[in-house]
Amino acid sequence: MLCYKCGYHLEETAKMCENCGSDVKGKTKPKKQEVDPFTALKMRQETIQVVSPAIFEREQLINNRYKIIRTIETDPIGITYQAVDIAQKNNINLKTVYPHLLNDNRSVNQFFTVIDKLKVISHENISRIFDAGKVNEYFFYTYQYAEGLPLWKIFDMKRKEKQNFSLQEKTCHILKILLAFSVVFR
Repeated sequence: MLCYKCGYHLEETAKMCENCGSDVKGKTKPKKQEVDPFTALKMRQETIQVVSPAIFEREQLINNRYKIIRTIETDPIGITYQAVDIAQKNNINLKTVYPHLLNDNRSVNQFFTVIDKLKVISHENISRIFDAGKVNEYFFYTYQYAEGLPLWKIFDMKRKEKQNFSLQEKTCHILKILLAFSVVFR
């Protein structure tokens, strides 16, 4: 079950959200208000930023290899940081995964299996995955850092300028590549 306020993963028997404190006992999903998808996504991003504290601090060294530069974004899976790979001397993204999402051996093994499969993929439309590990109770993976705006901000700008564009073709192409490497997300 997910908290309808912040998206935090909860046990089916939960009465209150552990993350934001919302009452979730016996609640059904509230009726959607008429909000366009771009505004809804922006509101969700802002809500997540407020309720999720940073796991790592600026300048913190992770596993004697990755130095945190800044927090990029927070989502229901974890927190993404810009970091420097000291061994390779390049900027990377470091994505943490909240411990409650990898809380048994099966899910941890599946996490590392998927990361290993993704490491071999090299394509211009897919960020390269470099490494994975664990620090304290947090699993993480590192991947190619790309300058620029998040996709939702680009969509928002295009919408305001009344420009349309489709990502369906590129998305299908990326999914075809991932499936070729037996990477399936459910």
